[in-house]
Amino acid sequence: MVVLATAPFDMWAIAFWLLGAVVAVLVAVGAITAARASIRRRTRRRVAESSAALEMLGRLNHRFEDAVAPLPPISFSFEVRLDSKPKFDAFNLGRRFREEVLQREPFIAEQMDLRRQVLRHYLDYEARVGAEAMPKLGRSERPDVPKDRFDAVEGELFTELLLDRPTPQARILGVARYTSPQGRNSYEKSHVWGFDDLRQELGLAREDRERRSTTQFLRDRERSLLTPKLRIDVLQRDGRRCRACGATADDATLHIDHIVPVSRGGLTEMSNLQVLCQSCNLGKSNRFVG
Repeated sequence: MVVLATAPFDMWAIAFWLLGAVVAVLVAVGAITAARASIRRRTRRRVAESSAALEMLGRLNHRFEDAVAPLPPISFSFEVRLDSKPKFDAFNLGRRFREEVLQREPFIAEQMDLRRQVLRHYLDYEARVGAEAMPKLGRSERPDVPKDRFDAVEGELFTELLLDRPTPQARILGVARYTSPQGRNSYEKSHVWGFDDLRQELGLAREDRERRSTTQFLRDRERSLLTPKLRIDVLQRDGRRCRACGATADDATLHIDHIVPVSRGGLTEMSNLQVLCQSCNLGKSNRFVG
């Protein structure tokens, strides 16, 4: 009976002893960790107070921190509502994005110039850090911190204190939507463009605008306006005969000719179009025969 009565007591005593030991170990580990953290903070403070490299870096940071602060993302959005499903399916968001970029060109160019200025300031900052602060690394010391420890902590602090390189950002959202007349079906497609997309598209849009202003583009555009319907209208008006020699389709191949050539500014409109046979058209070339 005595053994049965004391066994549970011994088990509980062992459990409490083990618990106390675990708590003691945890307290000791916590105290050691806190002591190490305190020593680390004290060492970092002493190094920061004595390092010529960190002092110079601090001066440069104070000088440049406002100039290299990241700017908010360039942001705008556009939405297009289509009136038919085929138009929705064929709609090109990328092409519309380029048009939007051209329409907003002054704003976008101004914002991108501001971000390029920030990057130029940061390059200046990097150059000065390399020329004025980095050469001082490893040249400072103090008697209460071992030299190798001082240099290691100095390097850590130097890396932590360097200003971050600004990364230009943009977020342009384009959305195209179509809703059926009864409202039963709705369709949507969207795309988000970033800064690199915007920069590239601005360059392409400018090239496209310059191309469109060239004579060749104007000529191509005028010729593209000569639709099949317009051809038939001109043929019917001229009686399906060459206006120069009277030849018909049975006699020769008939062409639709610009009276004032497109190369000389002629427009694609009924008053400037005529039927000529192949021979007369080749003979006329790009001359204006009034």
